[in-house]
Amino acid sequence: MHIERAFLLSFFTTILAQSSNTTYLTAPALVTLNNRTAIQCWRLTTPFVTSSTPGTKGAKAAVISNATNLAYTVLPPRFNGGLHTAPVPQLVHFLSGLAHITLPDDPSQDLWLVGGAGGLLFAADTTGSGHITTYPSDHETVGLLAPFESGRVPGYEVLQSGACSGLQTFI
Repeated sequence: MHIERAFLLSFFTTILAQSSNTTYLTAPALVTLNNRTAIQCWRLTTPFVTSSTPGTKGAKAAVISNATNLAYTVLPPRFNGGLHTAPVPQLVHFLSGLAHITLPDDPSQDLWLVGGAGGLLFAADTTGSGHITTYPSDHETVGLLAPFESGRVPGYEVLQSGACSGLQTFI
């Protein structure tokens, strides 16, 4: 897959979905269904609010969850993370670089995540067949891994099976 196509796919993965005048965070998720990892498009049920915090006052903010043991991870160029499940339900945000996630049970589904605004992913496939993550770039990929407190995934609704493509974006 060309990097240009990968970027366009990533652009559609983390989006703000708007319903009336309320805005919600939408991003792809890895989940376990029938003991197999699957990709879904999730929209969090808690909407963005207007921040009152100094330095961000007036900006939109989404309170996702309390996180425990936040990790800043630097993955080398062309790294292969192999087949694995998420160790705990967590939010993964690739800040830079490129991640390619494939499903061994369903090669027709995959995710390309370009670091930055399009690099957000909910990883909740803690059981089952798992997924394969590779980092095909010639540059390091930097990611933040934020496990959810007590393993509790925030409230969400499934918008569709597969990646969050074809939805209207508000970035």
